[in-house]
Amino acid sequence: SSSKFAVALLIVFVGICSCSEYNGHMTLRAPCMPQAHLSCRISRVHRFSVRIGLRGGADEEGAGDQPADEAAAEGGDEVAAEEEVVEAGEEEVVEAGEEAVEGNAEGNETGEVVEEVAEEAAAPQQEEAPVEEAPAEQAPEEPKPEEPQGFNLDWWKRLYSNTDDTATIVPEFWKRFDKEGWSLWFANYKYSSDYTKKLQASNLIGGWFQRLDGARRVAFGNVHVFGAEPNLELAGFFLVQGKEVPPEFTEVADHEQWDFTKVDPDDEAQRRAVGDFMCWAGDFGRPAGERRLLVGKTFK
Repeated sequence: SSSKFAVALLIVFVGICSCSEYNGHMTLRAPCMPQAHLSCRISRVHRFSVRIGLRGGADEEGAGDQPADEAAAEGGDEVAAEEEVVEAGEEEVVEAGEEAVEGNAEGNETGEVVEEVAEEAAAPQQEEAPVEEAPAEQAPEEPKPEEPQGFNLDWWKRLYSNTDDTATIVPEFWKRFDKEGWSLWFANYKYSSDYTKKLQASNLIGGWFQRLDGARRVAFGNVHVFGAEPNLELAGFFLVQGKEVPPEFTEVADHEQWDFTKVDPDDEAQRRAVGDFMCWAGDFGRPAGERRLLVGKTFK
């Protein structure tokens, strides 16, 4: 009833209770209210039952009016209820124990499997015999490209461009030169006096080379500006395919402004002059000191 519950709360919060425990039962009593008591029973599974009652005393209304048989019946019902709670707790404990046993069994089985796998991993594996590979057949060496027979213009242009000291390759040029298939020509500008500035003369040579672009596959040469401003001279040499000046030169409008003189490759002086034009140094076919090099361009 609500009155009993209120009395129980009052007993707990006031804090002046005396407590006694016997055989799993705990009873709280208040000295000021000897008729009131709070009885608890704690089971093994942490469940408890509470019984609240008012004992004897003439000051409790209706306390003496309850028949003894009814009080005994109520006490028996309370004990039966407590036993049912205890039995339910014991069943849960048993079930929990069984589950724990099953869990331990499964854990043991898993542990055994893990131990077996670990033992297999730790066991030394048999080393496989190395497979001997058959020696790979060596690919046949590619034949080295043969050096061009006779004179090759592309070979000469590459050699000339990649050599710092041109004087070291001039002998090789004469060794390869084919006077039957190629010819050398000195070129002198007819109107050198019209150009008094080095820059103007250099631009004249550059413009001429641009218009000779179609002759690059058949010709190679150097043209220089000599002297000192305002007295300048434009001259050079060309190596061309064939024994005559090719049409790639003659068909250009500038051709009429230049004098072409064929070189005799057997003449030592002329050979030396050709070498000077190649190396950008020397007398260039004139008495020593007469031609002083200012600037030049290479046609290749």
